[in-house]
Amino acid sequence: MSSKEYFEGKQMEGNTILHSHLITILELDSIEVRGETTTKGDALGIKKESIEPISIKYGSQKNTQVHLPTLKSFARVMDIPENITLLLEQWLGVTNQSQFEGWLNGKPPTKSQQKYKRLFADDISEWNLVLDWFNNNNKKISQLLIEAMNGESPAKYLVWVNKIKNTFQVVDISKLITWIETDCTWVTGPRNRGSTLRCENKNGKPIFHLQMKGSGGTNGEYNHCPQFHIYTNWPDSAVIHDGKL
Repeated sequence: MSSKEYFEGKQMEGNTILHSHLITILELDSIEVRGETTTKGDALGIKKESIEPISIKYGSQKNTQVHLPTLKSFARVMDIPENITLLLEQWLGVTNQSQFEGWLNGKPPTKSQQKYKRLFADDISEWNLVLDWFNNNNKKISQLLIEAMNGESPAKYLVWVNKIKNTFQVVDISKLITWIETDCTWVTGPRNRGSTLRCENKNGKPIFHLQMKGSGGTNGEYNHCPQFHIYTNWPDSAVIHDGKL
C-alpha cells in the first residue's frame, strides 16, 4: 500500500458524509475516529452506552491490503507450529544468501528463486502441511485479518468505500466470518509455481490472498513479510446496506 493510498484511507475514516450515512443505517448516536494503525476498528460507533467498532476500507479495485505483520509476529499471535513457520519462511524468502542456498541442498536456483531468495510452493515437498494448517485455522485467521488483533474489542462492521464509483457497502463481520469458515478454502495460487495463497469460495473466487511483500527494496522494512489482501467477493447475506456517498 502506497503512502498516498494510506493517507486517503485515513481521510475516509473521518469523512463526515460517510459518518452521517452510518449513523442512520446503524442507528448510532455518533461516530468517533480512533486514528490508530494497530486496530481493526478504525472508528467507534456510539449507541447510548455501547460502543461498536467499525473497520473502514477505501479502495479503487476489488481488493486491498488488510494485514501486514512480520512472519515472527504472525506465528506468535497464531501459535503456528515451528515446522510450519519454517516452511513459510522458505516460501516468503529471506535477504540472506547463505540461508537461501541452504534450502537448495546443492541444486542450482532458478532465476526467479534467486531473484527473491525464496522457494515457491512447487519447490517445497511438505507444502501440503501449510495448506492443512491454514484450513484448520481458517476462522482464527479470518478473525485476525478483519475482526480484531492485539486483544482489542472485535470490529462489528466492515465498511467498503469504492473511490471510483463513490459507493459503499456495510458488511456484518460476524456473518462474513461464518461464511468464510463454512464456504471457503485456502488453496495454492494458480500462477508462478505457487507464489501466492488464496482463500476461495466454492466458485473459485478469492476472499483473501496472501503474498510475499516485495516492495521496499532488497532490504526494505517489510520485504518478505506476509501481506494479506481482502476481496469484495462476499455473499449478499453478509451485506447490511449498499449506498452512495
